[in-house]
Amino acid sequence: MNIRSVAIFSEDPYEHKFGNINICGSIPFKCECDYNITLKKSEFLIIEADTISYIKSRLTEDAYLIPIVQEGRDDGVLETRLVKCTCGKLDIERMSSYEGSITKKKDVTKKEVILSDFLIETASSDDQPFGRIRDLIADKKMNEAMSLIVDSCAMSMYLMYLCTDNVKYLTLALTDADVFLTVKILIIIAFKSINDRKLAWAIISKIKSTENNQSEIDMLLMKIEAMQTKDINDYPDISRKIRGENRLYFIECKDRIDELEHMVGFYVGEMDAGRIACDKIMLNPISSSKDIAIQNIKCYAKQITCDMKRIELECQENYNATNPSMIADGDGYTMICRTVNYLYINGNWICQDGTGIINTINYLVKLDNIFNILSSSKIEVKAEYKRGIINRKIRGHEDARLFRHDGSLWYTCTTLDTSPTGIHSMSLCKLEDNVVTKLVPLLYKNDSVQKNYLPYSHNDKIHIIYGYAPFTILEVDENTGGCVKLDGFKNLQTKYHRGSTGPIRYRNPSGSEGYLIMIHNTNTNIRAYYQRFIWLDNKFIMRYSSTAFYFTEPMGLEFPNGMCLSNDGKRVIVSLGSNDAKAWIAQLEFSVIDDYLFTHGYEL
Repeated sequence: MNIRSVAIFSEDPYEHKFGNINICGSIPFKCECDYNITLKKSEFLIIEADTISYIKSRLTEDAYLIPIVQEGRDDGVLETRLVKCTCGKLDIERMSSYEGSITKKKDVTKKEVILSDFLIETASSDDQPFGRIRDLIADKKMNEAMSLIVDSCAMSMYLMYLCTDNVKYLTLALTDADVFLTVKILIIIAFKSINDRKLAWAIISKIKSTENNQSEIDMLLMKIEAMQTKDINDYPDISRKIRGENRLYFIECKDRIDELEHMVGFYVGEMDAGRIACDKIMLNPISSSKDIAIQNIKCYAKQITCDMKRIELECQENYNATNPSMIADGDGYTMICRTVNYLYINGNWICQDGTGIINTINYLVKLDNIFNILSSSKIEVKAEYKRGIINRKIRGHEDARLFRHDGSLWYTCTTLDTSPTGIHSMSLCKLEDNVVTKLVPLLYKNDSVQKNYLPYSHNDKIHIIYGYAPFTILEVDENTGGCVKLDGFKNLQTKYHRGSTGPIRYRNPSGSEGYLIMIHNTNTNIRAYYQRFIWLDNKFIMRYSSTAFYFTEPMGLEFPNGMCLSNDGKRVIVSLGSNDAKAWIAQLEFSVIDDYLFTHGYEL
C-alpha cells in the first residue's frame, strides 16, 4: 500500500514514519449507541487519506458505517480489522435503506462489509522486533535490519527478501507461510514474472485458489522453479523456529491481485476475468492502481448493443456536427446540436476555415419521433451579461446540455468570455425559440477550469451534478448564478468519473424508482472516452455501476451529451458525438441497460 498521508488513532500521540497526524474523534460514526475505539497496548490505527474520504462518503442517512471492534493480537505487525458494531444490538456489518425502510442483513457475506481497509501497526520497540525491522527497511538500512532477523520463521524470511531482493528467501518463506503471507509472496513473484504471461496467469489462478484452500500451499513452490538460479539447499542450515503468530495481513493484496489480473487477462484470453478486475479497480474508491486501470480500459470495453442513427445536419461550410443534446418534446424531440470548424487529428485541433480560431455554432433542431430533422435554426445569443476576459482563440458555447425547467428550454454550456481570468467557465442559458434571452455565469470554483455540468430540474429548482470526487450536487440560483452545495448525495467517490448525461428517471428491475446517469472514463494517453451507466436511488445515492462500454469508437473520442426516455417510454435515447466530427442518436432497450447495470454490473 502506498501510504501518502495517514490518520492515527491512539490513546497517546505517536510520531509515525508517514506523519504525525492525530485526528482522533474527528470522524463521526452513526450507530444505535455511543461509539468508542479500543486499541490494545502499543497498537495504532492507521487510515490512508483516501480511506478517510471514503468513510465520510458512506456516512449518509441510509448507509451507515458500523464501528470497529478490535479483535487483533498483541504482537501483530500489520493487520486488517473488520467493520463491526460495538453496541451489541446489531449482528450485522452493513445497514441499508431504500425509500425509508431500514433492512437488517443477518446473513452477511464478505462483500457486505462496508470497509475492511484498516491497518493495525505494532509500535517499534525492543519487545516488538518486527516493527523495528520494518522501520529500518523503510529507512533503507538493510544491514542493520538483517542483523535483527534471528530466526527462520516465514515472516523473517519475507523480511530477509525485503532486505536483499533475493527471491530464494521468498521460497523459504512459502514453506511455512500462512495464507495471507503466501498470497503476498505470490503477488511479488507474479509481478516479477509479468513478461511470462502464462506463468503470471498460473500464479494468479493459484493465488485465488490459495485464498480458499491453504492445504494447497505446498504446490505453489512449483510455480516459481523457473525463477531459481541456484538450488534452495545452498542456504545455510539454520533451525526453523516456527511461530504461528508471526503473520502479516496485507490490505493491498486484493488490489494487487486485481492489478495483476487486469494486466495479464487480455493477453491470455481471459477477457471476462480481466474486465471484472479492471472494473473492480476503477470502482474501488481507495484502489492504488487506478492510474494503470484507466489506461487498460481500452482492452476490455465492450460495444453496447443499440440502434444507431447519424444526424446529418446541414452545416455552414467547413463545419461539422457533433456532441448533440436532446430531450423528448411532444410527439418528437428537440435538440441542440453543436457544429465546429475544426477536426481533431493526431491530438491537435485543426481549423478548417483558415481563421485559426476554434469556433462553435449551435443549432436548435426539431426532430420527429423517428429522428428525422424537421427544422433547424442557428441559436443567437441576445442576452446581456457580464463579460470577463475574452479568449480570442476559442469562441462559442461549447457542449450545451439541454433541459426543460419551469416550462422553458434551458441549457448549460462551457463559455470562454465569462471568466475574470479567461479560463473555461460554465454558464446557464434560457432559450425562447432559437434566441438566448438570459445568460447567467455560474459561480462555483471559478478559479479553476469548469466543464461537464449535468443540469436537471428538480422540485422547481435547477440542480447540477457537478462531480464525483466527492459526488457533488449543486442547487442553482437561476438569476444570480450562485451555487449551493447540497449534503447527503454521496457514496462512490472517484476523480476518474466525468460528465456525461442525465439524470433521467429510471426504475430498476425490482421496481424501485431512481435515476440513470452516464459518465465517461478518459484514457488520456490516447484521448479515448469509455462510458458507464450509473443508477442512483430516489435519494440520489449511487447504487449500481455498469462495466465500461462504447457506442461506435473503441479507441476514439466518444462524447455522450444528452439522454432522455423515448416518447413511448420504452427505450432510452442517447445523443452523442464522435471524434468532434459526427453526431449520433443511439436507442437502447431497457433490457440491455438492465443487463449492464444490474445483471452484470456492480453494487456500489
